Amino acid sequence: SSLTSALVAGVESRHRRTISWLLDSMADRPDTLAIPLIELILDKAVAADLKFGTGEQGVLAASQLLDRSPDRFRIRLATAADDSTEQQLLLLALVQQPAPELYETVSEIHRIGLGNADVLALLVLARDGETLDPVDVERLKLVAASSTDSEAVRTQAAWLAVRHTGI
Repeated sequence: SSLTSALVAGVESRHRRTISWLLDSMADRPDTLAIPLIELILDKAVAADLKFGTGEQGVLAASQLLDRSPDRFRIRLATAADDSTEQQLLLLALVQQPAPELYETVSEIHRIGLGNADVLALLVLARDGETLDPVDVERLKLVAASSTDSEAVRTQAAWLAVRHTGI
């Protein structure tokens, strides 16, 4: 339809305010229109590699996808390349918006270090899991003490480390 074409053109324009307006207006759109547009916005944020303010829009699009189509969100998270921009955006949405039903999907993410995606996956697992492997508790402590992670991430890691150590 012409509405769909116009909305897609708005996303393709990469105009930040237009995309912000589109994201704000998704609640008024049916799933058949909203979900493909949300995914297109997410794809554009991934392609821009979080440059030009697309990170915030990408996280918002990921959050909306989680709300509107948890199954589609799960598929994207499960198939996202390890340590990719897409994986980071999806995990950021999960850090901000708990979805314990995705615990198994997050637990299957390959985590070998403390890169951005690994830290976000660790936070989700520590928050949503009853128990945490002792190695992961130590990783939480490392994140809490790091100078490279944001204050919000360090604080959350510290609280989760306390929760899982019982101290």
